[in-house]
Amino acid sequence: MEKTYSFKPIGHIKRPGAELEADWSDLTSESVISIDALYSEALCGLEEFSHILVCFVFDRREGVALKIRPEEREEMPEVGVFCTNSFMRPAPLGITVVKIIKIDGTEITVKGLDALDGTPVIDIKPYCGFDYEVKDYKIPAWLKKLWDE
Repeated sequence: MEKTYSFKPIGHIKRPGAELEADWSDLTSESVISIDALYSEALCGLEEFSHILVCFVFDRREGVALKIRPEEREEMPEVGVFCTNSFMRPAPLGITVVKIIKIDGTEITVKGLDALDGTPVIDIKPYCGFDYEVKDYKIPAWLKKLWDE
């Protein structure tokens, strides 16, 4: 029998104005990750990093799609959801690399977080640069087209 996993959030995202929707392509907007005081010691030393990986839950998504058109655009090919960053995935987990603007107590102000106000945060990890960078990579033409726009 397969194991089932559940996670208790370590905090929540504060992003006023993005309670129901957000412009996911706006990577300049700032958000605050408010960490539960229980985990305050876990933030020690984080200010030495410029970026973090934020793992969060798409807690308001409804339904799952195994195939979608990226950004729901008709001119895009229908692809498997695992080829996208869509929230319609089987496991409602989001992961984003964000820039740390400042850390004040248990509040981390970041830039580029594509999550809604109140979204539960499951974990944060330091972005270590060389450990995560891949020099030789390829992406499909449809994704390059989206990025070029």
